[in-house]
Amino acid sequence: MSNVFNRKLPGGKLMGKSLAAFATLFVLAMLPVLRASADTQTLPLVVDANQSSAREMLAMVNDFRTGDEAWYWNKDNTTKTTETNLSELTWDYNLEQIALQRACEIAVSFEHKRPDGTACFTCTYNGTSTCGENIAAGSSGSDFATAEGVYCGWREDDALYDGQGHRRNMLDNEFNAIGVAHIVYNGYHYWVQEFGWSNSGAAYTEPDDETGKTVLINVNMDYMDFQISPENNTLSVYYGDSDTLPTIHGYYYKAGETWGTNGIPVSDEEISSVSWISADPSIVQISGNNFEVVGTGTTKLTVSAKYGEDTFYCDVPFTAYSLGISDSRITVSTNSPVKYLPSGAVPVVTVMFNGKTLTEGTDYTVKDGRMLMTEEQYKHLSESEWKRANKADAIWSSCPKKQGTMDDGNAWDPGSQPEIYFDQMSDYDKAFLAACGKRTPAEFFNPPIELAPYGEAWQID
Repeated sequence: MSNVFNRKLPGGKLMGKSLAAFATLFVLAMLPVLRASADTQTLPLVVDANQSSAREMLAMVNDFRTGDEAWYWNKDNTTKTTETNLSELTWDYNLEQIALQRACEIAVSFEHKRPDGTACFTCTYNGTSTCGENIAAGSSGSDFATAEGVYCGWREDDALYDGQGHRRNMLDNEFNAIGVAHIVYNGYHYWVQEFGWSNSGAAYTEPDDETGKTVLINVNMDYMDFQISPENNTLSVYYGDSDTLPTIHGYYYKAGETWGTNGIPVSDEEISSVSWISADPSIVQISGNNFEVVGTGTTKLTVSAKYGEDTFYCDVPFTAYSLGISDSRITVSTNSPVKYLPSGAVPVVTVMFNGKTLTEGTDYTVKDGRMLMTEEQYKHLSESEWKRANKADAIWSSCPKKQGTMDDGNAWDPGSQPEIYFDQMSDYDKAFLAACGKRTPAEFFNPPIELAPYGEAWQID
């Protein structure tokens, strides 16, 4: 999934040269996490920088500005403005640093406001400020994982005036400088273009392609939202498993604006009083920071944790799967007394898991491809009141069905399965059939006559 966003500031103006740029100096320093004020934190964000790919966009934008497609719709959406004689933009290495900072910030809150609650224009570098900004983000499998894909998205060839803000920025005749950044965080790609009216003249720097680059982000705790999230967002395990519950992390994010990530993490040391609750103890039981799977099915775990003075909650989907008979923890024994079925004497199977004897129907089931009644259907067979209230179903159950069995041994309906029929008989009749080696009384009768197939009709002329 990917998207290109066109953000407006209050008043409906697109981010661009028409907005005044009030800049304050933002100094980057590799410092530990600190509280800058009562409502602001400076947090580290670890990203992968990819400035080699970001710099590929300069040639694309300049070809666009100097080519024959340098046009955009006017507000009436019927006439166009065609820009002629646009100058090529020059790469500004200070604007590139601003773009790199902003690319990290939009990974936390995807908007033209910064995580500290101020406008994007407050992000400066060595006295240089930006006059226009385009932002974009996309997953690794999307078009926005490449410079060309993002550039094509920002062109907005098929959009009308309201959807061509990025295009107008790239074709602005007052912009003369550009810096572009590309970072990857949590598997998502974030891109920023920053435009300037003039080039700062900053000296050339090599492309920053550092993997695991640490960038500091100022976060206003009143402006941003906070959430907790486990290391694993879902838990899928098997019956009998036991393990440690996942670590809980805390993140600042912006509701409706953080895209592709949980946000920017805080130190795990600031998360305290972690507590887990199982919504269904018959499936999973919690003991301290550990869980044990005692059943199968789907449920959820709810975790609570404190950050500062507040308590936060998070639900974690939990699925427990059944085990196959081949699992090494399961032993099957047939060294037990036999039981008598219509088909003859069969051994009683004992199934054990980790030394515990399991009960069929409660702890395990046997599936052999038989079409059997549900518990509810079977219960109805002996309920006179239900039969009176559901005469049509009761009559169908007692009607003769097609004789014999299908190729897989199933009867033609679940109610006619020999084991269902046999189970409803008296103990005397069961013993009689078993002694005779029959499964149903019908087996005492001759099989039905097989009719010859019809041949072609004929006559003598």
